Amino acid sequence: MNGVVRIYTDGAYKEGYVAYGFSIYGSGYFGDTFVYSARATTLLQNVEAELRAVIAALKFLKTHFGKLRNVPILICYDLEAVKEVIKSEKVQNRNPFFKKYAEEISKLCQTMECKLLFEKVRSHQHELHNKIHRAVNRKLNQTCALIG
Repeated sequence: MNGVVRIYTDGAYKEGYVAYGFSIYGSGYFGDTFVYSARATTLLQNVEAELRAVIAALKFLKTHFGKLRNVPILICYDLEAVKEVIKSEKVQNRNPFFKKYAEEISKLCQTMECKLLFEKVRSHQHELHNKIHRAVNRKLNQTCALIG
């Protein structure tokens, strides 16, 4: 794998559940979308979902590509907390779950030998991000309808 891999992430919370997902652009992927849902495990709501999206994307890359050897992975996110939790030890120290998610992300990056970069996208104003946003909301509504 070479070149920059762009990953658009999004997450949402509703009625005790989170849905999260990602779309990959680069190295043979042209917006392939992957979406999941689960019961929320923290009180972080949307933040939990957004961080789970980053972790799911990195796990996907690890499973399919193994070591990336300094390939830049550009995480395109709409919630500023995503970058803050991953990059700031001060923020991580505010909540044990922040630290846990940040450590998991760091470990995945170390294992894959990749370089993680970040790009903030404006919610509802970026078509590629809107694609994953719509898929996540659809999945969350389906999950809540099945349960509720």
